[in-house]
Amino acid sequence: QQGRVRRLSLCAHSEMTVARPHATRLLRIAVLGTGRAGRARARAIGASAECELVAAEPMRGGAQSTSLGREDVDAVIISTENSRHYDLAHAALLAGKHVAVEFPLCATHQEACALFDAAEKAERVLHVEVISLLSHGFQRFRAAHRTMREQAMPSVMTSTFTGGSYRWVADEVAAGRLGQLAVGRLHVVRALCGALSLVSARAERRGGAGYALRVELVSDSTRVVLNETRGEDMDRSWLCHVEAAGEQRAVPPVEGGGGLLGGLLRLLGRRATGQRLTPRAV
Repeated sequence: QQGRVRRLSLCAHSEMTVARPHATRLLRIAVLGTGRAGRARARAIGASAECELVAAEPMRGGAQSTSLGREDVDAVIISTENSRHYDLAHAALLAGKHVAVEFPLCATHQEACALFDAAEKAERVLHVEVISLLSHGFQRFRAAHRTMREQAMPSVMTSTFTGGSYRWVADEVAAGRLGQLAVGRLHVVRALCGALSLVSARAERRGGAGYALRVELVSDSTRVVLNETRGEDMDRSWLCHVEAAGEQRAVPPVEGGGGLLGGLLRLLGRRATGQRLTPRAV
């Protein structure tokens, strides 16, 4: 199980490639889900010199994808409600497609193991998308935090997220448990701090679809406090800072999504064609 957990954490941060090289050409992509996130990814593919948008499917009401049976589709990007991620990703891998999935990958550890096993068997890429990990601001912050860790400076990291609770995000069946909504920030903290141990977790529902979540974690030299709050009329905001020896550093705001999505497509294309990735690319 430890081997499996390690493999999952590596793949979640885009550091594992399982793919055979194929002829140099545009990566032909279908986007599954045409909500705000799906439309943004479709636009990024349309503007890319390395990819071609073959299809964009709404996937409403439990609809099944017709793109998975198409020979002119090399990869799919899944941008649906969370509850559909596992089934669509598994079906796409069985159909021989490369897969990129917005976080969360799925609902359980067992499902994650099944997906990565399917990717390995099919020799296809399974990429978990946490777009903020590709930002230059995050890379600079990670370098600064790495210096703190190397100097063994005890530190406290605080991640505070607020956001709206609307449409499928407000539906526990579609969105999943509260921890699944928070897993993007957990990925960021994991990338910064390395292996983490759980200290405590507390969640409470607020005003129907709203909630408050507080998770405390600890690594070798860092105590992490993760706060998540959603409500019907709350604006989206995410702040992350670390304090050590009286010095405080903050993760800069994530740059515009268009450039980051272009970076995601380049990364997916290189992984799908078996190109070697530089440390900066991962």
